[in-house]
Amino acid sequence: MNFYFKDHNQDQIYLEVINNYNLAYWIAADIDLYVDSTNDISAYDYNRLIQQFNYATELFNNTDITLTNLKKDHKKSAEALRDFVDGCIQGFHFFKSSKKIDSESKEIELIGLLERENKFHIDYLRNMNPSHAEYLTIKSFSYINEIAADLLLVDPSLGTNTNKDRSTKIVAAFSKAKNIINYALKNVNCFDGIIDEFEIINKMRPDNLNHDNFLDLCDKNIEYMKLWREFYAVYEQFYQDTLIENTNIEYSDFELVEYETQNYQAQINIFAIDIIQSTLRFMGIDTPTFEIYSKRLLKNPLNFIKTA
Repeated sequence: MNFYFKDHNQDQIYLEVINNYNLAYWIAADIDLYVDSTNDISAYDYNRLIQQFNYATELFNNTDITLTNLKKDHKKSAEALRDFVDGCIQGFHFFKSSKKIDSESKEIELIGLLERENKFHIDYLRNMNPSHAEYLTIKSFSYINEIAADLLLVDPSLGTNTNKDRSTKIVAAFSKAKNIINYALKNVNCFDGIIDEFEIINKMRPDNLNHDNFLDLCDKNIEYMKLWREFYAVYEQFYQDTLIENTNIEYSDFELVEYETQNYQAQINIFAIDIIQSTLRFMGIDTPTFEIYSKRLLKNPLNFIKTA
């Protein structure tokens, strides 16, 4: 962040706040993916899911208290993230009766969330170095947000879409998202932001973290970004085949894409939570033990081939 190293105390509080907000988000996102991907959830698991979701909400609310200690740019940046996470958690509130809404209402809800996310990108990225990996990753999300409405209006199962401009726009967006992640992965300087935060964490510890700790954190971030790159690549190829090249797609092809993207989403959730917990642990902040439900969704690709 451009405001780092001007007030060390504010830097420390800021890192604690954004990591806790992010942890609340990813716990809720993990639950949301599991619920959306699972047909039959036992009463026991359902109650555990509710308890874990409540923990995410409690963590979010407690972080609001810590947020009050931030000032100026530190506070504005944290508030941008807070408002986005707040909207997402409300959208993930799977056990509320209001979650059971029709498809049109869901689209309206999605558009509202996208508007909130776009605002977050603008407010959050303004204090971030455009060459840093986190900036480029968030930028990749922006490319997909730009085609959200287009994705709602196309049906790949029908073959060629009559609106070629829309089809081209969708494929181009996934390609740009993939390429910007690829750019970050190939440029060492993109990870300077991790170095900055590592330095801030080291200053707050009685003993310094070692080089292996830093490499471990970097490796996890690299794997996280690779997963996003592959996630985008699957959809880029899928929409290229169905909307541009008019390839005859079988039902099993749709199943394979759903299978692959769900696996990538699950792994993204797992790595995101691991990165945040590692960062908080380096800061001397413990987090309770909880189940990462996305691990239940991971499947061996060979199993799909056997059943297809």
